[in-house]
Amino acid sequence: MSSVRRARRAVFGRRSAELPVARARGPGPESNGNGATPLPAVVERDAPAPLVHRATWLASDLLLLGASLPDAATGPLDASVELDGTMHAVRAGCLALGAPSVPAMHLLTVGRPGLRLGRRALTLRRGGIEWTLAPKDLERVTSDLRTFLRTVLAPLDARTRAHVLEFLSWAPVRHPGSREDPVLHRSLLAVRQALRERLPLVRSGGAAGLRLHVGVVAAVDDRWFYVRGWVRTPGERVARLTAVAPEGGRAELLPAAFRHPRPDVQPAGAPDDPAGFAAAFELRGPSALAGGWVVEAQLADGRAAEAPAPDAVTDPVLVRDRLLSDLGLEQPFPGTAFLPGHVHPALARIQERIRSSVEVAGVEDHGEQPEAPAVSLVVPIGDGAGADLVEIQLAHLAGDADLRAVEVLYAATPGPAADRLAEQAPWLARLYGVAFRLCVLDRSVPPSMAVDAAGEAVRGRRLLIMHPDVVPVRPGWLRALTRFQDRTPGAGVVAPRLLYDDETIEHAGIGFRLPHRSPLWEDAPRLRGFHRTVPAADTPARVPAVSGACFMVERDLFGDVGGLDAAYVAGDLAVSDLCLRLAVVGYGAWYVPGAELYHPHLPAVETPLAAVAARYDAWLRTRRWGERMAEAEAGTDAPAREVSRGHP
Repeated sequence: MSSVRRARRAVFGRRSAELPVARARGPGPESNGNGATPLPAVVERDAPAPLVHRATWLASDLLLLGASLPDAATGPLDASVELDGTMHAVRAGCLALGAPSVPAMHLLTVGRPGLRLGRRALTLRRGGIEWTLAPKDLERVTSDLRTFLRTVLAPLDARTRAHVLEFLSWAPVRHPGSREDPVLHRSLLAVRQALRERLPLVRSGGAAGLRLHVGVVAAVDDRWFYVRGWVRTPGERVARLTAVAPEGGRAELLPAAFRHPRPDVQPAGAPDDPAGFAAAFELRGPSALAGGWVVEAQLADGRAAEAPAPDAVTDPVLVRDRLLSDLGLEQPFPGTAFLPGHVHPALARIQERIRSSVEVAGVEDHGEQPEAPAVSLVVPIGDGAGADLVEIQLAHLAGDADLRAVEVLYAATPGPAADRLAEQAPWLARLYGVAFRLCVLDRSVPPSMAVDAAGEAVRGRRLLIMHPDVVPVRPGWLRALTRFQDRTPGAGVVAPRLLYDDETIEHAGIGFRLPHRSPLWEDAPRLRGFHRTVPAADTPARVPAVSGACFMVERDLFGDVGGLDAAYVAGDLAVSDLCLRLAVVGYGAWYVPGAELYHPHLPAVETPLAAVAARYDAWLRTRRWGERMAEAEAGTDAPAREVSRGHP
């Protein structure tokens, strides 16, 4: 018996378990373009028949085959199944193992979403050779995953097993129909546990002098992750730091990882690298399992160890809060490495993930709604804004004839305030004679996201965004805004004069300023703190930006430029970002003094995390619009600039 045959028997079991495929055939006809191909006639040819040694299921619709293909079978692997007399393509992948013990061994993945391949004949084609697996023949060589791993893959050498892990970690990408199947991800975890070359655990000793700890793993999405921990290597430098996903995907963290001091584990003045590390990284394939993460570390002399990581944080809000809280790792703020290189890319993705997951849970109409409203008034109601604010606002809107043709929509995030408003909404509409709609979202989000999500439910040609603590001084304010926008070409956004309850100005347009020794541009509200009768406040003005407390914009234009950008975490600066984007495409922001409303600014408790979010938003706006804000600040009329500086 040859050494190759002995090796194959050792790896694949008895020869009787190997399946010579029915017939080798020539290439069939080309696809007709719709994924279906007429059944080809069998063409006999002299070609060695491929052997399928073992098969197992990675998921209910994804098959893993261990096969030996002849040398002539080269090139891409195509697969198809017969459905209703036609051949339909299925996704397939092939890896030539090239291990010394099994030189002709190949690993194949074949799958079609929702289709149990074991019940239909499977046709494979590679390099001009075509062969078919009948269901009964496939059943003869199919085993459970553990048996497949033990008999087919475990005997391979370490380098080949690493190639197998990389190949299979791509299965969710190669077969996107199975990407969300938890069975596939659990199968890949079992494969990784069986095949990965384990390193010494740090907690049980590890490499001499090497200490490694992983404190946080957070899932930004299914391919982007964030990890933080520390590695201590007295007198040595870390040559490799690798995150290993549960499904076997790997990401090298060095040299991009941000290194920061950890005085608690690293004595002051130690000659080695800073102990702390933090990194946002991307896997080549998706990972959906929270548990099973591992981080490997290797020194320059080859010594290596690994440490288990805690379960990944998957809730997007918790991930966002973790990223914000870790901004303090780099001082002074903003830094030049951690924020732009790690936190910002991760936060941008997590914010989009949060925004895309927000849905309208329900919309209730209260009162007789206008048939074709020209204006939709959208009022976001957050956790801190209760039904009392809505009632006060409705009381001030009552009696204004202009509001009868306006669609009024309250966009509420879930919570006690939304529950109370839902209970009181019917009699509030009857009591004040103002018809409105109550739109309840399925999760708590900042007002800017609430407006964006509820925008799909409105019908007006114009959007009027207003905070719940804003109330009109007198009727006619809406007519003043719409008439000004109608007669002013290029007026993309119009906003009223906002007053404090002592008749001083809260908003008459917004400029920008760069504080001394600060790299972050700030808002510079025009005329804030002056009495409403100051002459400079009585003239309409084109301004760099307006307040988000009350503004109006054409609905189509709002959508064309992307609405309120979800990248801003706190959301307060999203409106000025909108104004700057509109300016790029030729539309201006205008202050309209003929419309007056009160905005008393109710006191709010600012948490440390909210303060960090506001600073991040300021950094993001400066990064995007710093040059344009400098131009706007330089072009501001002199009296307004002086007033803004004198009354911050």
